[in-house]
Amino acid sequence: MADEIVVETETQEQRSARAREIMSQSGIDGLRIVFGLHATWAVNSATHMFGSRRFEIRDDSRNTWWVALISFGEGWHNNHHAHPVSARHGLKWYEIDLNWYGIWTLKKLGLARHVYRVKLDELREQERAQIGADESAAAVTAQAELAST
Repeated sequence: MADEIVVETETQEQRSARAREIMSQSGIDGLRIVFGLHATWAVNSATHMFGSRRFEIRDDSRNTWWVALISFGEGWHNNHHAHPVSARHGLKWYEIDLNWYGIWTLKKLGLARHVYRVKLDELREQERAQIGADESAAAVTAQAELAST
C-alpha cells in the first residue's frame, strides 16, 4: 500500500497573520536590544563623565542616577569602583539597585552564598578610626620633635 502524502496549504490570510506576528516580535526584540546596548554604553561612558563622586579614587567614575534607573543599579559606578566585590552598589536608601534585590532574593532562596556587601555606616566608622589614628600619630610625632629640640 502506498503511503498517502497529505499537504496542508496555508491560506494567504494565515501567511499574512504569521508575517505580522514575526514582524511584531522582531520589533520588540529590536527595541530590547537597542535599549540594552544603550544602557551598557551609558554605564561604561556616561558614568565616567557625569554625576557625583562619593569616594575619591584614582579613576573618574561617578554615581549617575539616570543611568542607574535604566541599568537596574549599575549607574552607582563610583560606589562600584571603590568596592568592586560588593554585590550592592546602591549604598543609600534612595540609590535604587534592582540587581542587588535580585541577588538578595537568590541569597534568601539559598541559591547564592557568600554574598559580600559594603555598608556605608561601617565605611564611615572605619574612616573615622583611620582619621583618629592619623591624628594620634601626628600628635606623637609633634611631641617627639618638641622633645628633641
